[in-house]
Amino acid sequence: MESIQVKEDLSVQDLLDSLEESKLLSADELGRAANVASNSTLNATSFAESLVASGVLTSFQMETVRSRKFEVLRIGNYEVLDRLGAAGMGTVFKARHRRMKRIVALKLLSSTLAQDEKFVQRFQREVEALSRLSHPNIVMAYDADEDTAGARTH
Repeated sequence: MESIQVKEDLSVQDLLDSLEESKLLSADELGRAANVASNSTLNATSFAESLVASGVLTSFQMETVRSRKFEVLRIGNYEVLDRLGAAGMGTVFKARHRRMKRIVALKLLSSTLAQDEKFVQRFQREVEALSRLSHPNIVMAYDADEDTAGARTH
């Protein structure tokens, strides 16, 4: 397991408050996490590592919560689990559809390129081409959308 670094001035309560604000955990999960925190002498780093080790959150999610970048955690109907990589047109995330619980690769067109109609059209052509393909060695496209911030995904 990779080590999670939490700012030394961040308390366990600060981390719990950030988790609540992120809305990643249900009320029950947040209550269980708070219970664990109150019944132990864990510091914020150890508490964060315990949540990741128990599978409550991924390392990416914990780092994002710790740095309070909550907008990265939800893209449309998807809960972001990890950042898989980035390339010229954007970033690919491992995500889970919030209702169907399906794990997907979610490609997000960079915000800079999303402002350029030429790249938006190119991205759209890629979406359309993927939607017509069906082969065990090719990624299937299940969805294409535009999130509320204007970034295009598929």
